[in-house]
Amino acid sequence: MRQFVCGLGLLTLGVTNGVFAQTTTPNPVLRELISQETLLPVSPTLPIVAREPGPVPTNGTTAVTPSTPILREWLHADALTPVPPSLAVAPEPIGLPTIEVVRSTPETKPELPSATTIAATPVPPKLPAPDVRLEVKPTLIVPTNPEQITIERTQPITLAEALELAEINSRELKEAKLQLERSRAVLLEAKAALNPTVGAQLEYTFQDSPLARSLSSPTPYSQPFNGSVGINYNIFTNGRVEADIRAAENTVRLREAEVSRVRQNIRLNVISAYYRLQNADEQVRIRKKSVENNLRSLQDTQALERAGVGTKFDVLQAEVQLADAQQALQQALGEQYNSRRNLARLLEFPPTVDLSAADPIVQVKDWELSLEDTIITAFRNRIELDSTRLQKLIAQERARSVQAQLGPQVSLFANYGFADNFSQPGGIGLGYSLGARLNLSLYDGGVAQARLSQTAADQALADNLFQQQINQIRFEVEQAFSNLQSNRQQIATAEKAVQSAAEALRLARLRLSAGVGTQLEVIRTEEDLVRAEVNKLRAIINFNQAIADLQRATNSI
Repeated sequence: MRQFVCGLGLLTLGVTNGVFAQTTTPNPVLRELISQETLLPVSPTLPIVAREPGPVPTNGTTAVTPSTPILREWLHADALTPVPPSLAVAPEPIGLPTIEVVRSTPETKPELPSATTIAATPVPPKLPAPDVRLEVKPTLIVPTNPEQITIERTQPITLAEALELAEINSRELKEAKLQLERSRAVLLEAKAALNPTVGAQLEYTFQDSPLARSLSSPTPYSQPFNGSVGINYNIFTNGRVEADIRAAENTVRLREAEVSRVRQNIRLNVISAYYRLQNADEQVRIRKKSVENNLRSLQDTQALERAGVGTKFDVLQAEVQLADAQQALQQALGEQYNSRRNLARLLEFPPTVDLSAADPIVQVKDWELSLEDTIITAFRNRIELDSTRLQKLIAQERARSVQAQLGPQVSLFANYGFADNFSQPGGIGLGYSLGARLNLSLYDGGVAQARLSQTAADQALADNLFQQQINQIRFEVEQAFSNLQSNRQQIATAEKAVQSAAEALRLARLRLSAGVGTQLEVIRTEEDLVRAEVNKLRAIINFNQAIADLQRATNSI
């Protein structure tokens, strides 16, 4: 029979004549406070869920509404303590509960508290503290309210600031640095094989010998107790330890090269995203200007129609042109929004802040090297080629380590120990041992040969990858160099086209005002001006992008 203290009084559980019985001694104080109480079974792995309480008090105290779930408390099976009535609600069948604490005053509305507010909420005195706390790391928390992801402001940012933030916040770069730290720890482990190892051992055994009992021995029990301290030092490993150290050192260099490669890729991605944002911002400016020009043309055409020198057909053409310009503006605004969010994603900016390009669109410094010199520089500086060479060296060192394991291994050892038997008279005996050990693998079932085949395949893969990278690097350089030359010519042509289109639009409007031109001429010249400005903008952006691609190809971005 067991007794538990619960909210209703004293609960007695027992078995009488093979029948389970349960009795409850009521608590007179609680009987006056609540009308009914139902104890729910407590599971060691499931949280306690309470039922729906009575009416919400109106005396200004804090209460939980009937439709609001409460915080679950994890309890042991023996701690059979019910949830207080003031916190009881109906159980939820599916999903995690949302927490909502409400002040019962009429002028206060229910609010969804934050994690800090929930943690600061006082626990009722009758509710025991939980034995297990479930804490969620900040990196695993996702926004739950629209206010947490609503864009509140736009932050201008320069390209230099974006590059700096990208290196600080990049998850990929952090992962590469962690891999580098891990490889350094592996190198320390490999170097530790050059040091002697020291170990200690204690052993106690209690043995009841059946043979001793059959012989009617007065001491059938045996209680040996012994221990030892030993040192072991490998004086000759046939080059295995040295090969492992060289492989670990090359792995560290490989991880360092990987960090540099990731940093170069991140900088190129940020530069490309920033150029796309600049292009989108300028496209919006050009489209807004186009809408203003078309609106002005529409107003002029309507004025000419009212004066009797224009036609309804000209007005309709101007309206269609204005609608097309407005549609192009909306498309440019959508591209601008996407470009801003993409840059914010790369920089891992807060979700409530939008980004805009603070740097103006200007043509960067031209590339000074020739195509041939650029290709040679790329072959000399690219991290990917160094990484492939290191991968081949690592495979070679691993092959040497496998071969060394087949040779003789010589080590020295020294042990100092004691022994005693508690079941026999006498004391503790001390002793030591010194010696040398020679190990030689005669047959390992083909394991070493299989490992050598693996390392040979790794070397062949590295050779194949190296040639692929050579071809890819040359293609990247040639493609970027070709784009650079093409856009350099397009910039010069587009600048002349913008000047000519602007002058043609001015003359077309003068001709329309004088009555010797048509609205169609104005519309065509406006389209020519917008097209020329877009072409110039695209040429400058593509020129800058080609410079960034060449810098990435030569590992100098």
